[in-house]
Parts: sequence; C-alpha cells; structure tokens
Amino acid sequence: MPHNLLTALAVVICMLLAAQAQSSALDGEWVGGFRIGEISGYLHFDVVSEGEQLRIVLDVVFPPRPQGSALRDLNHDGSVVRFVLALGTEVFAFEGQLQGDSLIGIVRSGVQEGSFDLVRPRSQAQYDPAFFGRYEGAYEIAPNQLIFVRRHDYLSPRVPYGFEYTRLFYMDEFGNTRMLYPSSDSTFFAGPTTLIPTPIERTLEFVSNAEGEVIGIRWRDRGEPERFVPRSTVYREEEVRFRNNDVELAGRLLVPEGKGPHPAIVLVHGWGARTRNEIGVVVADVFARHGIAALVYDKRGTGGSEGDWQETSISDHADDALAAVQLLRGRSDINPRQVGIFTTSYGGLVTPLAASRSKNVAFLILVASPAISQTERYPYVMLPTLRALGWSENELEEAVAFMKLEAEFLMTRSNWPKLREAIERARGTIWFPRTRTGEASATTEDHPFWERAQGNVVLSTYDPRPALRQLTCPVLAIFGELDEAVTVDPNRTVLERMLREGEHPDFTIRVLPDVDHGMGFREGSRADRSRYAPGYFDTMISWLLERVEVNR
Repeated sequence: MPHNLLTALAVVICMLLAAQAQSSALDGEWVGGFRIGEISGYLHFDVVSEGEQLRIVLDVVFPPRPQGSALRDLNHDGSVVRFVLALGTEVFAFEGQLQGDSLIGIVRSGVQEGSFDLVRPRSQAQYDPAFFGRYEGAYEIAPNQLIFVRRHDYLSPRVPYGFEYTRLFYMDEFGNTRMLYPSSDSTFFAGPTTLIPTPIERTLEFVSNAEGEVIGIRWRDRGEPERFVPRSTVYREEEVRFRNNDVELAGRLLVPEGKGPHPAIVLVHGWGARTRNEIGVVVADVFARHGIAALVYDKRGTGGSEGDWQETSISDHADDALAAVQLLRGRSDINPRQVGIFTTSYGGLVTPLAASRSKNVAFLILVASPAISQTERYPYVMLPTLRALGWSENELEEAVAFMKLEAEFLMTRSNWPKLREAIERARGTIWFPRTRTGEASATTEDHPFWERAQGNVVLSTYDPRPALRQLTCPVLAIFGELDEAVTVDPNRTVLERMLREGEHPDFTIRVLPDVDHGMGFREGSRADRSRYAPGYFDTMISWLLERVEVNR
C-alpha cells in the first residue's frame, strides 16, 4: 500500500478515535446546582452520543416555570463545554471547564452572571435496584443518635411501573436529608442540600465483614477526620405479604427491639406509582426508632404487589389498608388494640374511609390530606401557577370564581345555564384559556370533554366528608402553611367541622409554618431545601406516645 495512503488512513482513524473520545468524555448523567441573581437552581440532565453528535436531555430543573423549560445548543470544544437553558421566558448560557467527572463554570443571563457546579456520578443504570438494599437501615452516628439510609425508586409512570433507576439517601433524626450519589459500588457522596451534590460535603463508604454483611460506614465530612458509624440494631426488618381478596400485596415491616407487644402503624402512600422505597415513607424508620412497629407496602402493581393501582377504586385502596392492619393485629409481637394508620396527600381520601369501616383502626395520622374533593380543590391548587403568570388580583378572583362553577357542574351536572352565562362573559379574558373549559373549548353542554371528565368523576368528585364525619378513633392532622396542593384552608376548616359534627372525642389539628406539601421546610428555592420541617416528627411521636404503650 502506498505510503501516502497509509498516512491518510492513519489520520482518518485518529480523527475518528478523537471524535469518539470527545463524545464519551461528556456522555452520562450530570447533576448539580447553579446560582445567578435571585435564582438558586438544581439541574439534572443526560448527555448521549449519537454518532458524531451529542444530545443533551433535560431530566429535572428547579425552579420550574409554568411555560416549561428545555436544554439546547450543547457544544463541546476540547475541555470547554457550552449549553443553553431556557427556563420559561428566561435564557441562561452556561460555559464551563470539563475536568474528569466535574464541570464547573459561569452562567449568564442578560447582564447577570453567576456560577454553576456539576458532577457526573456513577451511572445508576448499571445497578439492580436491589443491590443498594444491603445498605439500608439505621446507623448510630453519635451516642443515641441515628441516621436512616434508604433508597428511593424512580418508577415508570405507566404499566408495569418498572424501575427506571434508584437512588440512595439518608436522613438524620433532625430531618436533614441528602441524596447519595455513587462513585463506586460501596462509596457515595452528598452535597449541601437534599438534591444538589456539589460542592461535595461528605463521603460515605459502606463497610462489610468477611461474610459480606454491612457493619457500618466510614464517614468523612469535608475538612474533618474520618469516623466509623456502626450499624444499629434498634429495630429489625421483615419482608411481609398479605392479601385483600384475590390481590397479594408485599411490604416491609420494621419491628422495634424488645419483645413487645408493640404498637404499630401502617403507612399508606399518596398519589402515583409508589413502592416501599420512597423518600416520603422514611418516617417509618422514625416510628420504629421510637418503639412503634411500622409497615409500608408497595401499592398495587409496583414492587412486589399484584394488581394495578390506577385500576383500583378508593374503596379497594381502603380495604388494602385494612388488610395490612389485620396482618399486624394477628402477630404475637404486635398489640392488636394499638394498630393505626399514617398517610399523606391522596391517601387522605383512602384512610378515613378505611378507619370509618373498622373499629380495629386505633388511630389516624393525616398529613397534607384533603377534606374536600379534588374538583373543589382545583381552583386553590391553580392559584400559585396563575399568580406566577403575573395576573392581577382581580383577574385571579374572576378565574377562581369561574373554576368553582366548573367544579360545581362536574360534581352535579345540573348548573349548565349558570356556567354557560359565565363562559360568555369570560370569552376574551386573559385567564379563560387557562381554565378547563377554555383549554378544551368545551363551551357546550354536550362537548366530549365533559364526558371524558365524567370518566374520572369518581376520583375527582369523591367527597371525603362523610367518612371524616364518621371517624371515632383519635385523629392527628398536620398541614403545611405553604402547601399549594392541599391548602390549609378550606381543608382545615372543613376537617374540623366534619369532626365536630360527628362529635369526635379526640382530634388534633396542627399547621406547621414555612412548610410545603411534602413537609419540607421552605428554605429559599426548592433546590435549597435540605430537611423536613422542624417539629414534624416530634409532633407525631409525642402525640402517639400519649395514646399508645411502648414496650422496650
């Protein structure tokens, strides 16, 4: 072969290898934070090689915008990486230096300039979610002070609700929570807030004995000496299975140390595909740590449970919860007279119905739980989104009044003349296109939209008031002052009225200040949040310990 041809071939091969190396140098999952002006943000995206091109895919960004958000214009030139984030109507240009698995640089928007810090953790896709399960449990970080390590499963929103990936996290007894990002099979790192891992503040290396059992953590805080955090035996875990008629459900039971019998609590999920591995149910560890056995089970069709939660009625979900209560009542290490239920959000429709059906439910804890139907809540839920669009208070009042008429029609199907008149008055307003009627152009009584909406009417118009009125067991209800999904009022007012009308003998209602729907303490933007609300766990534990007998 001629020498010049060999030379040309070598050059081509080198160019191809260089292009491949450049692409692979940026491929993977990237996560971190950015700060510019008043914005403190969280960014999570993937970079994928497609031939000689790189594609950037946005996974999550905080703060979100009603108008949406997108990443574009990714450019990789040597060690310099550039991309653009469109956040609603704002545009942010990122430019940073790639150094191994870190990407640090400047973000600009108009005349403003800020900084960003991203890191590429080890790919979650290479792990079976069960792999991290060996690290789960309680660890004694200081004398009589624990942290709880759990995993959060991210599931497909569609049947069969399979695992997309999982993420470990830990929470201490003060409610401080951090996601753990892997750098190896046994080593993880965490950052300054729940979501943001940069700059890295601590490293956790799980330690196993010769038999492969995890015995503790080598814990390294930045700038501090390493310490060993041993595994705790304050409670033990069991895999449990139980049935509601022809559906088998699976879950995890935490049993406190000591021979008991123990009081116990069943944790019922909120909306969505949820397994026992969910950050919102780490409260089970808190209950168990204080001597209260805790059972959290996979919703139908997720994890190890049969069925499909989306094809299940509120009534059947309530019976699932009662089946879990019955499982616990039948155990010799559980006090059958002291088994209650905890729930959040959508579960607040399910669990009062369960408790109203059975005297075996000893107590009920309702967190951020609705006391009115979903259709009635819609105007209150929409308010923050509409306000973010810059509408005047007068426009907001008009829009909410119209949405209440929509809700009334959906629930009763009897006030069309009144809604039709309101539609005629609303045409041409700035807010009408944002209503359900305006979005669907459902301006006639026989419009197909109303029939489709009627298909969801059982859920959207389910009224929890009759079940709340029938409750007789002790009830603790906790609302977040800043909850935009289940607003304090009218839900608090309606709940109290229902319990008083039912002459309820023992109920407590608490509103926690500066707290959102997930009981997170509002610290700046969502990207800045790092803990559950002060007083959240203490309120529940102190209330429970006045009503149950803990045997150590």
